[in-house]
Amino acid sequence: MQDRSLVHLEAFKAETGYAALERYFAAVLEQVDPRGCLVVNTVLEGGTFPPEFKRVIESYYVRLAKCFAAAIRQGQAAGEIRGDLDPADSAEWLVRAIQGLAVSARVGFGRKPTVRSILAFLRV
Repeated sequence: MQDRSLVHLEAFKAETGYAALERYFAAVLEQVDPRGCLVVNTVLEGGTFPPEFKRVIESYYVRLAKCFAAAIRQGQAAGEIRGDLDPADSAEWLVRAIQGLAVSARVGFGRKPTVRSILAFLRV
């Protein structure tokens, strides 16, 4: 999970603001695995994780939320993203969206979302 996910974080080095978010989610949507995500699948099956594994996962999601929040702040400064949104809260919502994509893939939800639909709440 982590190797592929870390590659997606490159979007935040290549772009800023709304464009970084678009690039990140486009990369994620290109590689949605119909089997879902190992972490999400384990949780759905009632599995547990060793503490060190949980720390790695939590660390990744914290890092991802920070990237999202920074991109949101940049987009707000550029007038691309609504200024009334709290960057940290919006970033947490996007992290949950990523987790939801993994669940949707696992359960076979037929219609794949678009980048535009995921990021719709951010646009001015």
